[in-house]
Amino acid sequence: MLAGDYLWYVGGRDASGPVGAVQRGEFGTDEATAGSVVRWGIRNDVNLPAPRAELTGFTTNGVLYAIGGFDGQAPRGEVYWAIPDSRGEIGEWKHLAQSDLPAVGLAGAASVVSGSHAFVIGGRTADGLIGAAARTNLAPQPPFFQLGLFGIVVPALKIEGEIGQQLGYLNAAGVGTLNFIILVLIGWAYAHPDRAREIARRVLREGGSAG
Repeated sequence: MLAGDYLWYVGGRDASGPVGAVQRGEFGTDEATAGSVVRWGIRNDVNLPAPRAELTGFTTNGVLYAIGGFDGQAPRGEVYWAIPDSRGEIGEWKHLAQSDLPAVGLAGAASVVSGSHAFVIGGRTADGLIGAAARTNLAPQPPFFQLGLFGIVVPALKIEGEIGQQLGYLNAAGVGTLNFIILVLIGWAYAHPDRAREIARRVLREGGSAG
């Protein structure tokens, strides 16, 4: 997988079976070696969380994705991802169960990125070869709430699935509408200061008499 200025080789096999090794290839910078890998670097502390052979993967927006693969016993469905920093260093591999392949493990698949979607095509499950494809959105909109006029974004309570996502959208839309109304009122008050002061005095006077 190509990400930034490095070529990444993730997983595979050695004489003992599947491994979780991660190797980083560095390209030459002079005229004679430009475009060629001149060295490989290995850091065992950033290996995959589990051994994987026959995995598929892709890179997008500087993120490495390692998908499925064979662990020596059966095809797996986990999706791991990592974000190299500006120096090409990986801190850790991340995993969320919600991002795993649907239903079954998969090894030996092909993957391709097209626009905002990625496709995992073919491969083999525990039952044999398949010709199906799975698609994922690379830019999903997470649920969120927005507070106040300054756009403070707070993650929504974790409600799984599409229902949680739609609740986040509805709440964000409602807060955005309220913010717009407040901005309109502030603009009107600045344009009509005498009338705004009169209304404020009336509200305060009525509030005081009611107390």
